Amino acid sequence: MIALLWFILSVTLCVMLASAAASAFNLRPSGGNRNACIDGIRGYLAIGVTAHHFGAHLERLTVGYWDVPSNIFMKNVGPVAVAIFFMITAYLFYGQLVRSGGNLDWKRLYIGRLARLLPMYLIAMALVFLTVFWMTGFRMQVAPIENLSAMLQWITFTMVDAPPINGYRETDIVIAQAVWTLRYEWLFYLSLPFGAWVIVRIPSAERRIALLAVVAVLALRLPPLAIFSLQAHVGACFAFGMIAYEISQRYKLQALSNRVSASAVLALLLAAALLLPLKTNGVPQLALTGTAFLLIASGCSLFGLFTSSASRVLGEATYGIYLLHGIALFWYFVARDVDAGSWNWAVLPLLSLAVTAVSLAGFYLIEKPVIEMAKKRTRADVVSDAAP
Repeated sequence: MIALLWFILSVTLCVMLASAAASAFNLRPSGGNRNACIDGIRGYLAIGVTAHHFGAHLERLTVGYWDVPSNIFMKNVGPVAVAIFFMITAYLFYGQLVRSGGNLDWKRLYIGRLARLLPMYLIAMALVFLTVFWMTGFRMQVAPIENLSAMLQWITFTMVDAPPINGYRETDIVIAQAVWTLRYEWLFYLSLPFGAWVIVRIPSAERRIALLAVVAVLALRLPPLAIFSLQAHVGACFAFGMIAYEISQRYKLQALSNRVSASAVLALLLAAALLLPLKTNGVPQLALTGTAFLLIASGCSLFGLFTSSASRVLGEATYGIYLLHGIALFWYFVARDVDAGSWNWAVLPLLSLAVTAVSLAGFYLIEKPVIEMAKKRTRADVVSDAAP
């Protein structure tokens, strides 16, 4: 229970910061034809991932190595948040495919993806490299060509591997192993032309839903794949996101999702996924998470929380929080060689607050200008949709 309370405090402070920043600097959430509930939940998901990795570092203080948190909430909140991030990605980009009839401008799409994902990622990579060389005494521990190869693999979203830099075995811990999800994001983006081909040849939404359901079931039954150590359950998350788009658009669930009872059901689904001792990314947990996402995608705002201006402004900081929180956690727990103690819990809200502040500044000063520049050059609306 203490973990949940500290998480709630962290979320509350970050929402208050977003609200204060919006008022002080006249910040506005991104406009356009966007799903407000999805925009509003993203910041909470990023803080959930932060809490999960905070728990992993606490576990390290107890057992001596970085590991999955033993606390049930801390153990569940990260995988559930990441699963929803994957569903968001699928919902947004599959939706673009359906609306366009599979006829997207691929050049604009991929330029937009680079403009959205690369600027903050390069900043994060610079901090990771700096941290690694700090931990290794700024001395070359391996051959320069080996370092160059490792750094290039990290800069390219670890599509092939995430090797140690300068021989530092905990390079991935510096960023809390968070960038593995970006590999799947890019694999999904690269699969979109195939998705367009399927949409053209299967115009029936009902048949597409049935096909996606089969994909989800197969993905949940497959073991990890040998190629690049791919995790098959991620495919199920993408399938859930696409199914959510089809159902939410075809069956018009908005009227039901706007009811107070729908928010109550959503709260129960999320509570079950987060608080029950379920197998990580197992069928029960993903079924609860996928059903919750269907409600969110259909307009269920959790009693208005997700559609509030403060939540949507916080959502703009999502990518920065996702990339930077691990580095902040590493500097607190590892670089300082901190001791175990219950007082460490107080660091979670303070660190979340600091990372959110930096990420908000990063979005409005760096990320958003790059996004707007790319939009002007490509005249596309595919630039700013991103998860996280």
